[in-house]
Amino acid sequence: MAMRTFAKHLKHRVLHETQAGQAIILLALAMVALLAFVGLVTDISLLFVRFSQLRRAIDAASIAAAGQVRENREYADIALAARQFIRLHGLDPERVLVQTCVTNPGDPELCTTPPRKLVRVLAQIDSPTTFLRLIGWQNVTLETSAVAETAALDVALVLDTSESMADPTTAADYTAVNSSYVFRSNCVVGPITGRPNYAYYECCNDPGKGTVALDGTISDMGNGSDMDGDYSDLVCQPFKQVKDAAREFVGRLDFVRGDRVVFVTFDRNAAPVLPNNPSGPGTLDPLITDEGVAILTLNKQVGVGMNHTAHTGEQGRCITFGVETMYTYNWAAPCMDTNMGGGVQAATSILTDPRYIRRSAVWVIILLSDGAANATPPAVQSDGSGGYENVVSAYGEHGYCPWWTFCRTADGFAECDSIDPTDEEGTQPFCSDNDPASRHFCVNGVGDIAIDAPGCDVRRYDANDYVMDMADIAGLNEVREGQAGNFIAMYTIGFGTPTSPLVALGEATLRYVADAGDNGLIDNNWQQDCRDDGVCGNGSATNLGRLDDCEGAAYKADCGQYWYADNPDDLERVFAEIASRLFTRLSR
Repeated sequence: MAMRTFAKHLKHRVLHETQAGQAIILLALAMVALLAFVGLVTDISLLFVRFSQLRRAIDAASIAAAGQVRENREYADIALAARQFIRLHGLDPERVLVQTCVTNPGDPELCTTPPRKLVRVLAQIDSPTTFLRLIGWQNVTLETSAVAETAALDVALVLDTSESMADPTTAADYTAVNSSYVFRSNCVVGPITGRPNYAYYECCNDPGKGTVALDGTISDMGNGSDMDGDYSDLVCQPFKQVKDAAREFVGRLDFVRGDRVVFVTFDRNAAPVLPNNPSGPGTLDPLITDEGVAILTLNKQVGVGMNHTAHTGEQGRCITFGVETMYTYNWAAPCMDTNMGGGVQAATSILTDPRYIRRSAVWVIILLSDGAANATPPAVQSDGSGGYENVVSAYGEHGYCPWWTFCRTADGFAECDSIDPTDEEGTQPFCSDNDPASRHFCVNGVGDIAIDAPGCDVRRYDANDYVMDMADIAGLNEVREGQAGNFIAMYTIGFGTPTSPLVALGEATLRYVADAGDNGLIDNNWQQDCRDDGVCGNGSATNLGRLDDCEGAAYKADCGQYWYADNPDDLERVFAEIASRLFTRLSR
């Protein structure tokens, strides 16, 4: 009996101790499994973080590489830009590969029809593990890629060709290119003043039969001194500086992969330049798709005073002088020649014309002027059938030009006093009120500008108001409730000379255009208040948002998408900076 009890006790003890040992082993195994699971989760989380960091770096690198493609840089520069952006994100890529259609011909993702400016960046990094290294897994290789696209550009280069763009021209400018301009009598002696007429645009646009190099050097004038209708040898100052800088800018565009450019000129009128067809008679579409044609068009066809209709044979002399009663609308309005608003409107019309429109492209307007707006297209009014017609009357056929901007009441002219002797005295320039902060509206419910629009005061609506309205239509997302804008990116250049800088009113107008074209919104607080209910200064606008980059900026200071230049080197710098800002986007 005792023996049986002892055996039973021994069996119980052995079994109990065995079960306890098994529990310890199972617990140990469970702890190892738990630690492995925690380690795996931790390593995977770290891998996701590092992959996300790599992904952001690759996106930035591909956009940077695409920017280098836009600048026509060498492959080594493109790859270097990609690597630098990856390092800026704190990563040291083991392997970086940059590919384009040139490096990978036949690649279906990069080589498309029609051609697109695509660049692919691939990168690998070795991400060290934390817990997995305990079982011998030291690193995990992470790899990703991104494709960026330099968007095809449709660029409208809108150039001021008013007479002031030839004002500083002297005999030395002709002599410098060996021009025998004396063959035309009106270039030697002005028919009215009797002075040398060096600055008359028909003379300095075409002083002979010379050619121009890409750097602006004029040569091969030869012995001939006849006009040949070719403006390549233009010597008008300062406009020659504008053409030279514009030529360099055109060379930065990528016509091979889809960029297009249209030249729009404005003086008395505004119009796109229709390129001559190099292969035969006739003209091409205004949006030019070939760099050679673009350079030829700029060289041969763009000059000062291209769109004048109201001048005689001498710079600065309008045919109405001495014909109409002085200080009247018909005396002053036809003589103005800086139709800046017409230039913006003509550029917008071309970029959005159904015959040429390309919605996949980035639309860009680059506007350059040396003065304030003082002319507009003819005014319009209702035609009685829902449409609009040009005004042919005492006021309107020569554009929006309030009488008080040119009528000197203090001088005692009866023509002025009989209208409103209590109104303001005249200002400069004619047809604009010379107040950068003013804003008046003659816009109807569907966005058309008409002198019989509700609330329109034609005594106040002027050339400067017209520019701002055209900028709203071109650049804003929404001009007003129910009327969409065109969201065109707009860059503006105020161009002066050291002795004749851009006037403050002109700069204010160009800054407004740049404001409208930077983000689809008007950010200038004063102008927001004016546009809110058509009344300026009543504080009606709320939630003003970000401040306009140019609000409070010093005179002649670069700000936002506005630049000031007063010499050739500075102008080239400005065009280069604008080119560097033209957009890229991620394609994948």
